[in-house]
Order: sequence, then C-alpha cells, then structure tokens
Amino acid sequence: MKADNLLEARNLTVKFSVGSAGLFGKPARFSAVDDCSLKIEQGEVISLVGESGCGKTTFGKTAIGLIRPTSGTVLYEGRDVWKLRGSEYTEFRRNAQIIHQDPYSSLHPVKKVYEIVSSGVRYHKLIPNEKKIRERTIEILDTVGLNPPDYFMNKYPHQLSGGQRQRVSIARAMILSPRFIVADEIVTMIDVSLKIGILNLLLELKRRFGSSFLFITHDFGVARYFAEGGRTAVMYLGNIVEVGKTDELIMDPLHPYTKALLSAVPVPDPLLAKERKMIELRKIDPPNPVNPPPGCKFSDRCPYIMEGKCDLKLPELLEAKDGRLVACYLYGG
Repeated sequence: MKADNLLEARNLTVKFSVGSAGLFGKPARFSAVDDCSLKIEQGEVISLVGESGCGKTTFGKTAIGLIRPTSGTVLYEGRDVWKLRGSEYTEFRRNAQIIHQDPYSSLHPVKKVYEIVSSGVRYHKLIPNEKKIRERTIEILDTVGLNPPDYFMNKYPHQLSGGQRQRVSIARAMILSPRFIVADEIVTMIDVSLKIGILNLLLELKRRFGSSFLFITHDFGVARYFAEGGRTAVMYLGNIVEVGKTDELIMDPLHPYTKALLSAVPVPDPLLAKERKMIELRKIDPPNPVNPPPGCKFSDRCPYIMEGKCDLKLPELLEAKDGRLVACYLYGG
C-alpha cells in the first residue's frame, strides 16, 4: 500500500562543522537545516523561498538523498530512503532528480551534450540499444527547445550559452521521466530575457510528465509564477517558518519574516508603493548561523517580539488557519 505523499521530510536536521577551535578544540557546529518537515504530493509544486544561506539547497539535496541528515527521515512513498536497498533504491534514484543552479559547473566539461543527456538512461538500463537511446535523446532535446538536436548533441558545454546549458541540465533530468525534481535556483544565473522561457519550459514538462517539483528560489515573483496553484514554504536560518497556498501566502503573509520579505519586493506603481505598509526590522542583517539567537531565530530582528517568550523557545510550525502553517507565537505557535 502506497503512502498519500510522494515524498515527506520529517524533522530533518543537517549539521555542518565550520572553522577550527585550535589544536585541542572542536570545530563549531551549526544547523543548516533545523527540524524541518514538509510533505509533497504526487504532481504538486512547492516553492521554497528564503534569503541566501538559509538552508534551502541543503534541504533540497537532503530531500533527494544526496546529503544524509544528522537526524530525521526522508520518506519516499512511505519508505525511508536511507533504508532502501537493491531495486527499491535504484527506483528512488531514478525518480528523484535535481537541476542545479549553476549550468556552468554542473555539466561535465569534456563530455558532449549527447553523452551528458543520455548517461542516465544508460546507467539505469532503461533503453535496450544505442539506436533507441539516440532517438530518445533527440526527442528530449527537441522537447527542451534545443533545435536542431543533431547540432547540439555534438557540442561541448563551453560552446553553449548559459540558457542552452540550463536546457541541457533540464534534459538530463527529464529524460528519466522522474516523479520528483528539485529545481535549485535554476534561473538565478540566466539572463532576465530568458527566465520566463525556462520557467514555461519546466511548467510544460510538469504537465507532460506529471512530476512533483520542489522549486528553490529567493525571488517571490519567480516563486509565484512557478507555483501558482501550488504551495510555498518560507525558510529562515534553517527553519521553515510558514507554509501555505502560494497566492494566499503572498497576498496575506502571516509570519513577520514573510511580511518583511514581501515588503521588500519592488512595486512598479509608485502610488501602490507609497500605500504599502513596510515592516521595520529591529536589525537589518541576519545573525551568524553558527550562533543564532535563543528561541525564535528571527526574534532579534522581529518588530513584534514578545520578551520572555519569543527569545526563550523556538515556536512550533502549527496550523494558524485552513491549510496555513506558521511558526510564530502571534498565532499560538
């Protein structure tokens, strides 16, 4: 019997060591991901939004089994991915793919596009012979807009533009028809004029293959475009602080950090910009992740801090209204 959720992260914590404490000391430890839980259904799109360095990429890589969590579990169709063996593990590896942020460093520099894109089907032995592998590679290159495919198959990554390289990365993941994809800031390093084309391509591929997406971004505008009709999760210093339907979360943010992020988004209409209520933070810069404030990690910046509560204990991520999860004492967290 299969679980309701395609993939579920339960209380994920990932700790890293940084620096050195001297000859006999221990290096400092910090939680890049701290007790995070998130459920993703088959065919669902979730945007994960937050400032750079908040742990989004680490969470995404842990969700697809590229990083082993310090504690917590990742369940694929109800099964712990770190306990999968044999054919079950192979099935998970094929069905959980990542599209990296940097199309320059994520492609093998001395392999041609044909080798890069077709490597997955060869490794998993999904296609019986070289002729059919070539046909499938041509088909997927055509699908991602690299036309004519025969021209691009014989190119090396350095011979392509940034947008073309990102399409190669997408083709490499999608040729396996995966069920779950982590798209990690995939339009950050792409020219503005090409961003919408890449996003529309992914949305079309989602419709065609029915894949679930964890779409990582620091840009609420991009998050809203890609996850319209889906959900958005907001992350701060390793904690997920708010989860809800994308449009509802953007139009009516609950967590003070979400409000602060959205208030900083530029508004093209000067009249609307003047009417918009800005959130005045107590501190502009986030704290050192190695030494975060006690209690809620946003407490030293939050204008709504309740002394003796927010600064003592980390609030839980609880339902504040229908389908909206918030980790904040303003809502009983």
